[in-house]
Amino acid sequence: MKMKRYITCLLLAAQSLWAESNSTDTNNTKPPIVNFIDMNMMDSRFQYMDRKKDHIALVFVQDWCQASRHFLANVAPFDDLWGDDTAIILVNAGNNHQWVINRYDVDWRVIDGPARQDLIDWFKVRQVPKLVLVDTKTGASMNREQWKQTQNDE
Repeated sequence: MKMKRYITCLLLAAQSLWAESNSTDTNNTKPPIVNFIDMNMMDSRFQYMDRKKDHIALVFVQDWCQASRHFLANVAPFDDLWGDDTAIILVNAGNNHQWVINRYDVDWRVIDGPARQDLIDWFKVRQVPKLVLVDTKTGASMNREQWKQTQNDE
């Protein structure tokens, strides 16, 4: 567990240093965790893509978990309500990513590979399902009231 945290910190530090050394990079004003999410985000075909939406909602699930499946069935209304400005990103700690993507009618973005565990560690996800709303200005997770405030500020 300590090794995973060390690797996560190392990856975030390296990414942060890279952003600082690249003066033409527009990402250097973002918090390191937001850059990390942006660098590892893929579309539903697992092709890397750029985030074009202002906000981030991470959906932590496991494909075999009944509670996660019930939770995923209710993501579509969230997408309908906030999807125009929010990138809803699937972080599946299970093994069957394609099943989740094909089953639910949401325009999924995904985080796959070792970055999944890094995000689980970063946001201290101990049980699933879990929805984490990320403040793109600070990189911190937000509660419902903070999220509503960011939506009202625009």
